[in-house]
Order: sequence, then structure tokens, then C-alpha cells
Amino acid sequence: MEISLTCPHCGEETLVSLDEAKNLTLCPHCGKPFKETVPQAGKKPQKPQKTQWEQFEDQIAKQDRKIKIIKILAISLLSVGVIAAALGITNSVIDNAECTPEEVLAALGYDYGGDDGSIRIYSADSEELFGDIVIPATIEGVKVTRIEAFSGCDRITSVTIPEGVTSVYGFSSCEKLERVTLPNTLTTIGSSTFSYCYKLTSITIPDSVTTIETQAFYRCTLLSEINGCGGIKNIDSDAFEQTEYLSNEANWENEALYLGSCLFQTKETISGDYTVKEGTTSIAARAFLQRQNLTGVTIPDSVISIGTDAFWDCENLTDVSIGNGVTEIGDSAFGYCLSLTNLVLGSGVKSLENSFGACESLQNLYYYGAQTAWSEVYVPQWNFPNMTVYYYDGSATETSAGSYWHYDGNGEIVAYQR
Repeated sequence: MEISLTCPHCGEETLVSLDEAKNLTLCPHCGKPFKETVPQAGKKPQKPQKTQWEQFEDQIAKQDRKIKIIKILAISLLSVGVIAAALGITNSVIDNAECTPEEVLAALGYDYGGDDGSIRIYSADSEELFGDIVIPATIEGVKVTRIEAFSGCDRITSVTIPEGVTSVYGFSSCEKLERVTLPNTLTTIGSSTFSYCYKLTSITIPDSVTTIETQAFYRCTLLSEINGCGGIKNIDSDAFEQTEYLSNEANWENEALYLGSCLFQTKETISGDYTVKEGTTSIAARAFLQRQNLTGVTIPDSVISIGTDAFWDCENLTDVSIGNGVTEIGDSAFGYCLSLTNLVLGSGVKSLENSFGACESLQNLYYYGAQTAWSEVYVPQWNFPNMTVYYYDGSATETSAGSYWHYDGNGEIVAYQR
């Protein structure tokens, strides 16, 4: 390989090989040295102009310096990592620290979409949140009431939700979340709120919570302890699907699983006549869904609400007794119970509009109230073309005019119609 060298004195170019260039000190044209300059009269001598070979050597030297710098940085970073490991300063330690209130607030997106113009938190930056976090009770002086954020924040280990919040949606796939503190103002835990929180082992649900929506704790596989739940009225039967709590046989009672006073799931093997235990206050949505071997059910006066689709498509269910405490029966609660023939209905129910759809086999409805009270109950007659209504009267006899019923000494229904 040849290179061209230019003399700084005469300006002539000389083609030489790389080896020759290393030993060439004098210009073959003018005989003057390549590395010297000739001062001009009246002027300060200038810095000698470097040959192309010298410029080439400088470039190589610069590259060498860069490589050395990179090596030094790499060694420094490695040293920092070793020191951090020695001191126990790892990602795990960082994630288990506590976010400051300022850090939490800076990571949130919020607006005034909460109850009555209060604050709704609708987003959270998963990259900025880690360890223990406390959600602010107020932002810019306005109360926070609704949370719809934090899904996928997989560095959070615990969260405290402040008093004032009434509904919570979010937190799904917080895979390191171990502890959750819920406020006494909370009324609703929304769909999939804590789903896929694999490290969550226990939860205390305040008595203020009335609604737990579908798959709220789905696949919280280590969740084995559930406390509270005294106020639940509406809960979906799959709210705790695939949790340790459900798989533990010790939590089941008479083929039913309870949360507090709420019956929220039954086994598919349930059969025959079933009596809901006294003290139960609610039956969850789909709790007895398609229990095909169920033939009868007795619901005590302590029950207040029966959830949507609670007994849907129990095709062999023939007899149902609903206590006087029930005031709410969800849509299609007894829908498509095609064999339902006899129904004892408590006096607290005010409408049968959507709860007994397609129950065309219903023949006898024993109303636990007077005929005057029955006139206030909405009944879509087209749903029950063959139904006869009997009104409760403990003193009625065979000679009494009208349609009446009562229980005899053995607890059997005695009905009269004249």
C-alpha cells in the first residue's frame, strides 16, 4: 500500500510505501526535513503541519485512548455492581423500599371523574412506582374517591388505599404485591381488580364493601385467608376463582363456601333438597348455577338478597321457599328452572319481573302475606300461565272463602281454595 506525502516546504508530493514513510525524513525534491517549518520574514514561526502518516498515527492513538476509556468505564461499572451486591443494594432491596408521597403523586394521572366531581385516579406509571406505596387521600385539596389504575405495576409490594375511596378498579398483574390495606369507606371492588396478584396471601375486606365483581381476585393463587366481608350483598361466584381459599376443603361447609355471611359458591355435586344456613344474608350471583341434581331449596328469613343467575337453569328444581327477609331477587335468579312447580314467596319481595323467566311449570305460589299486600307486588302474568296464588292465613279452614295456606304441625303446606 502506498501513501502520498506532501512536503511542507516545496509542496511537492512523494508516493512511498508505509514502511518507507516511517524512515523518510527529508523531502527527495528539496532536501528539507518533513517535520520542520521555514520561518517567513517578519512572521512568527507556525506550528509544523503534520504529514498524512503522522495524522494516521494520531487517529490510531485516539482509537486506542477510546478503547482504554471504555475498558475503564466497564471495570468501574462492574466494581459498582460488585460493591452494591456486597452491600445488599439490589433491585429487590430497591423495590422493597417505600415510594415517597411526592414520587407517588408524580407517577399518577388523575381527573375530576370521581363521585360528585371528586378525584379519579386513572393511570399510574409502572416504571416509577416500587415497594410500599400509600395512595394520597386528596390531590390539590380534592378528595380521591375512585381508583382505576396500577394494573401491571409489577414492582409494588404493598399498597394502602386511603379513607374516602369508595370504588377500586386496577391492580391486576401486580405480581409482587403482598399486602393490601382497604379503607372503611370502600363499597365496590371492581372486576379483575386484584387478579393475577400471585404473592397476595391474605385480604381483609371491610364491612362497608357491598359488591365484589367478577374475577376480582382471580388467580391470586396464594390467597388463603379472607377476613371481614360482613356487608357483602352482591358478589360474583367467580370472584375468588383459582385461589388457595377455594381449594382448601376446610373452608367448605355442607358443599357451600361462605365469605362472612354471604354464600358465594356451591359444589357441582350438590343434590336433593338444600337448606341455606340461618344467618346467611346474601346468595352470590351464579352460586347455584346449573346444579342439575338440586330438587329443592329453602332460603331463611336472614337472607336479604339473591344474586343474578343464582339458580339459573337448575332444570330439576321443583320446590323453592324464599324467606320474608328477601327484598331483592336479581335478574334471572331462577330463570329456566323448567321444573319449578311450588314457590313459597316471602312478603319482602315486591317484584317478579325478571327473576323467574321461563318458569312456565309454576303452579302454586304461596305468598307469605295478605291478599291486600299481594296487590302491590308486580307479577308478569304471561310468565306464569298456570299459576294459582295462595295467601297466608294461619287460621283459614276448608270452609274459608278464597285461596289460603299455612303450615301444619309437621311443617307441611296446607292450602285451601273456595
